[in-house]
Amino acid sequence: MSNTETIRFEAGLGLEHIGQRTVFLTEISDFAVDKEIYGEAFDKSLPARSAA
Repeated sequence: MSNTETIRFEAGLGLEHIGQRTVFLTEISDFAVDKEIYGEAFDKSLPARSAA
């Protein structure tokens, strides 16, 4: 998510402006870690998400 932070900042947008998030996992076992990061990053405004 940090790679989009600069773009969002320059546009004056925050995490609450994200409508959907897609993550590509190389190991399905990493889904638990992603779920934890997702929960920490998006406090109240949870966007749709997909994992592949």
